[in-house]
Amino acid sequence: MNRRHLIVNATAGFATSVLTPLIHAQSEGWESFVEVQRGDGLLPPERVKLDPGKIEKLLSAEVRAEFRPRDTSFLTNLLTVAGKHVGNSRDKTRDRIAEYLDVFELPFAVDGKPTPFCAAGIVYASAQHYVEQYKISSKLSGLRSVLAEIDRYHFYPSPSVWDMVNVAKGKRKWKAFTPQITPKPGWLVVFDWNKRGNADHVGIVTEKVGSILNTIEFNTSDDNPSNGGRVARKKRPWDKSLLGFIATDLRPPFERT
Repeated sequence: MNRRHLIVNATAGFATSVLTPLIHAQSEGWESFVEVQRGDGLLPPERVKLDPGKIEKLLSAEVRAEFRPRDTSFLTNLLTVAGKHVGNSRDKTRDRIAEYLDVFELPFAVDGKPTPFCAAGIVYASAQHYVEQYKISSKLSGLRSVLAEIDRYHFYPSPSVWDMVNVAKGKRKWKAFTPQITPKPGWLVVFDWNKRGNADHVGIVTEKVGSILNTIEFNTSDDNPSNGGRVARKKRPWDKSLLGFIATDLRPPFERT
């Protein structure tokens, strides 16, 4: 039984939400599915084909005898590393975008249509920090080797925004949007452009200032809202287009270390 099955059974009421990407994205069953993502409300939808079983093998958390230590400054460090990626784009730094996706063995494009990388880029930046923290190889094998720590301590490292959300719910790290909530810099923010309960896109919170949420986002637009496929700093309105937040520093009650 893989993680995607476990998510459905983790707590009552999640079955509908975890199935939503399958319903809206031409499901091929549990072994693989296509998730629709949009890096901005004005950008066209993009599709990524995912194999949950392959992602679970990359994590290898179930067979890990020991975990490396938690980075207690992860929030700050993630922002620092992610900030170094700002300016990367499909047209100018294609090889770097391909590296984000290669962590999950995903292609840069399929039939000429680019693969979205909002979630994969955040995972890459998180892994990049951890390999520096542990002083291990920054090659692909080294980046993949720290995914289990990211999963255990911070968030579920996946190219699927929906799976990030649903695992966060199961670990009690999910914070649904309310006008009163104050997200911390370094938390992940999930967007729902049409305000219909869909997990369309994910970014990193840098700061909330009044009615504006500042972020770093992968696979979004720059100042031209129709110019996608970029890593950029964004200013987002504080409204219901924010589905909620993943508290990347929150320890679940069942975590022992």
